[in-house]
Amino acid sequence: MDWFVQNAPIRQKMLIVVWTFVGLIALAAASSRVGGTAGMIMAGGAILAGAAIGLWFRKGICDPYVTTVVRMEALAAGDLESPIQFTDYKDCVGRMTRAMFTFRDTAVEVQANSANLRDIIQSVNEGAQGIRTGSHEIAQASEDLARRTETNAATLQETSAALSQIDERLRATASAASRTVTRADEAIGSVRSGRSVADDAVQAMGRVSESAKGIDSVIEGLDKIAFQTRVLAMNAAVEAGRAGEAGRGFAVVADLVSALAMRAEEEAQTARDQLTLTQADIGTAVEAVTKVDSALESINEGVGEVHTLLSSMAADNQAQSAAVTQISGAISTMDQATQQNAAMVEETRAAARNLLTEVDALSGNAAKFDMGGGASAGRPRAVTPAPVALAKPARKQVYVSPVAALANGNGAANGHAADWSDF
Repeated sequence: MDWFVQNAPIRQKMLIVVWTFVGLIALAAASSRVGGTAGMIMAGGAILAGAAIGLWFRKGICDPYVTTVVRMEALAAGDLESPIQFTDYKDCVGRMTRAMFTFRDTAVEVQANSANLRDIIQSVNEGAQGIRTGSHEIAQASEDLARRTETNAATLQETSAALSQIDERLRATASAASRTVTRADEAIGSVRSGRSVADDAVQAMGRVSESAKGIDSVIEGLDKIAFQTRVLAMNAAVEAGRAGEAGRGFAVVADLVSALAMRAEEEAQTARDQLTLTQADIGTAVEAVTKVDSALESINEGVGEVHTLLSSMAADNQAQSAAVTQISGAISTMDQATQQNAAMVEETRAAARNLLTEVDALSGNAAKFDMGGGASAGRPRAVTPAPVALAKPARKQVYVSPVAALANGNGAANGHAADWSDF
């Protein structure tokens, strides 16, 4: 009997019940004709058989249908935990219960996926909020960095201009130092020439001094000659006096000769005095020329030191000019890099603004999902399987056709009227 209840189609069950009740009605009608005890027994048996068939009809047909309908309503109300009975039946009750089982599993999966989706949406909202905050900070930092970059670029340009001026001045100073070194070389040559001339002058004055000594000897000889001439004139005057009138003319000549001798002595003395003064002047000139030579030597040494210093200054200026040129090139490179950084900062700021717009759009789209957190939490849930990642589409599809699922359970392949033959 249990096998018949579980495996017989509903049509057969209904036909059996109907024909049984028809037979019982016929039996009751026959018992009324028979009458007596036999009729009463037949009527009682018909009543008992009808009651038994009614109980069997309720237990075998009505109770599964009513239980299935009540469980179906509970499933529609969200009851995913209560067991589903009669899944082993082969009639329409079994097909409906198996479909309900599939629906319940599908609902459990949908609920689990909804919970995962709700968590994902919540994570997306939280991430979007974090991205929004980060985007604001990036945009603000980009604006600050852009201002500082512009300030640095202006400072670098001013520094580059100042270094260019310094480079020009250093080049001018190096050129002036080079010209000064050339002038110092010329001055050293002039000082050396002056010293040579001074040496020649000292030697010439020495020769003049020696010549003056020779002139002094000549003057001394002339002085002796004048003295002897005067002595001879005096002797001639004495002899003329002795001669009387005959020697008067000789006396006059002797006086004239004596006067000339005295004048010669006076001129010789004057020449001696002048020569002495000349020798003194020559000595003074020699001392002066010697001092000039010493001064020229000091000037030569000073000019040599100046030459060395100027050469060092020229070399230092050239080195500084080269260093300034390198620094200027480095600053130019830094300026170009700063300009590129400014452009990149502007692009970053624009990207941050675009990202903020996209995040706002993402947050708006995420807010459109009504996950029903409160309602879902209030419903009883079946034993939830392990959460399944949404990224795995290979999982059994959620919305499989219920007709196909029912058909697989009963051997039907389509929805034609022949499928109802098993009911």
